[in-house]
Amino acid sequence: MICKRFSSLWLPLGMAAALLASCKEQTVTPLDEPAFCVKAAHTKRAMTSLQGIPCFDSSATFDSIAQVVHGMTYAERTAYEQSMNYKSYGTVCDSAYNALEAVAIRAEKAKPTARQLITLQKAWTAQINKSPYLQLVVEDGEKYVETDEYDNPDRYLMDAKKMYVVKDEAFRYFDTVQIVVAKKDLNVLRNALKASDVPPLSIVRRCSMVQIPRNWNMLSATSNGPLKVDLQNTNGKYRLKVRMYAQISSGWSGYRLYHILRVDNYRKFGFWWHKRLLTKVDAGFKTCLDDQICKSNGGGTTAGLCTFQFHERFKTTTRKSDPFFLGNQIITPPNLHINSYYCTASNSEGCIINVNAR
Repeated sequence: MICKRFSSLWLPLGMAAALLASCKEQTVTPLDEPAFCVKAAHTKRAMTSLQGIPCFDSSATFDSIAQVVHGMTYAERTAYEQSMNYKSYGTVCDSAYNALEAVAIRAEKAKPTARQLITLQKAWTAQINKSPYLQLVVEDGEKYVETDEYDNPDRYLMDAKKMYVVKDEAFRYFDTVQIVVAKKDLNVLRNALKASDVPPLSIVRRCSMVQIPRNWNMLSATSNGPLKVDLQNTNGKYRLKVRMYAQISSGWSGYRLYHILRVDNYRKFGFWWHKRLLTKVDAGFKTCLDDQICKSNGGGTTAGLCTFQFHERFKTTTRKSDPFFLGNQIITPPNLHINSYYCTASNSEGCIINVNAR
């Protein structure tokens, strides 16, 4: 999982019991490839921390623990981070989100007028713009309150400076690039304010990311197929969104393709805010890098399928491919597309999605 953007564990007995209990709700759909969902019981590797920075003994350990962390509830995840002596960037962002959301909840209870709500929205926008941990994301003309790096699956595995260590190397995200240095130069990387502050001689490599823009959907698809599937259903003040997309990251070991499935619940009060709801999902999609090859392979090169239930604000699952090599060629979005997908999802507020585009 090295050098990617947005892609065994010994736990205390109480933590392990809670985590395994949460995983009993998951049912993995059998595939001839590794499953999209991975249960905690499948991970047996160790993780440590150094100066509050998460450290992993291998990329395989990173990937295994990532799947475990994605399966945790908010309470389990924060307790796990405390037990491992680190606080993730995702948790820092969540704390900022919770604080602003608490203000919004109090305001809603006061039953503001339409004019007062507009004033509140302006105040919230100002607070969000000042915070490095929050952002307003506009989709189809509507505003969603999100955390920074909300679409990065690594956000709960890196420290407050977006750093982590894998084996003998230290990694840090700077906007659209990830800088890698030898572990001995960890403090050089940690003290940098921006990527250009890292001395060139200290850099082992830069990892580039090919991302699918958030606003790409079926209507902006290439002739081959969509780059991202964004499904939603609204029932009154509540909304359920299911996002399926893929991304390619490059590193010294070749390219990797990541399937990402994210499910979010929202409630409308001025803006769309995340809401904790009981949600059931059965979804999957296939991606294709080359249309001719995909046709000969029966419709897709790689696939991810997942069935699960959760009672949180959102859930993200990821699945990576084995490294593949393309020489000096970098795949651009028009080469990568979703070839087929399906989704059946519902939440406790009556939002339902049922789509099959095979």
